[in-house]
Amino acid sequence: MAGTIAFRPDDDTVRAITLLTRDADDEQDRAEAAQVLRDRENLRAW
Repeated sequence: MAGTIAFRPDDDTVRAITLLTRDADDEQDRAEAAQVLRDRENLRAW
């Protein structure tokens, strides 16, 4: 059994993570990026 789990994000997730981890002045962009990640997580849970 592998000792690690590979995380391979899709393009939308990469963009969302990039927006969330940079010092963005635009709160709306960060809010949308956070929502993308929440939506992806909800879909993954199904």
